[in-house]
Amino acid sequence: ANWGSGTKVGNAIVATANKLSANGFSIPDFIAPSTTDVCNDPSYFDTMMGISGVSTYLKEISYHRYSGTLSCMQAVGTRALNNGMRASMLEFWSSSNGYQALHEDLTLGRNSAWQQGIFADAFNAETAWVHISGGNGVVSPMARFTRQYTKYVRPGARRIQASSSNSTFDPLTFINSN
Repeated sequence: ANWGSGTKVGNAIVATANKLSANGFSIPDFIAPSTTDVCNDPSYFDTMMGISGVSTYLKEISYHRYSGTLSCMQAVGTRALNNGMRASMLEFWSSSNGYQALHEDLTLGRNSAWQQGIFADAFNAETAWVHISGGNGVVSPMARFTRQYTKYVRPGARRIQASSSNSTFDPLTFINSN
């Protein structure tokens, strides 16, 4: 709440990049704004892009998925596409963050990075892929379908257009770099 709008975030990105550069460091790719409500992202992004220099450093638009609408997520994906940037959903600690959410984030939000939760834990976290109990790992039901995306869509893959005449399906296709 203290950041107020994209103005402070945009100014912080430019100031940080200038400070790093002045001290001989390589300037990293910046990711912003990571709002908890995806509907806040478009206005934050638009305001940040109005700050001189931000477009040079900002490489990825990110959001958290705790609240918002699919149309807001699509607005983020459209901004990423129109500005030659990546989009990502980087936090959503919820039992509803499974393969359906991933599919929406890939198709509407045009995500190139996505976080489901944690890989393994011994405390029954609802977003863990593997639950550890008595020294054994048990695969979470949440992970079974999400695994299809992570197994077949490899790093560096490019999304390509796909369609189906059957409305039951919502195809999503990628070409892996190999």
